[in-house]
Amino acid sequence: MRIVAELPHEKYKITVFKSGHRFLLKFDAGEYDISIKFRDGEVKGVSDIKDLLTTDLLMEVEVHFIALAKTKFTHLTSARIRSDDWDEII
Repeated sequence: MRIVAELPHEKYKITVFKSGHRFLLKFDAGEYDISIKFRDGEVKGVSDIKDLLTTDLLMEVEVHFIALAKTKFTHLTSARIRSDDWDEII
């Protein structure tokens, strides 16, 4: 898999990868990333992927990043509470 494009964005690092005839679009927001895989023939190249980067898609990505952060926080908090119930091991 190789990088074929890095697309500018103010919040995310957006990278397009290619492997054979398949593409992968990756949004990176620090400790989280979201990837969208395209099967052979779904997109023809980077220009098709750029056309997909609409405001609606970027808003959906933002919603998913927020959900990931909430999920992490919820589960970390829950795990800390459960670990407080354990006997102290000396």
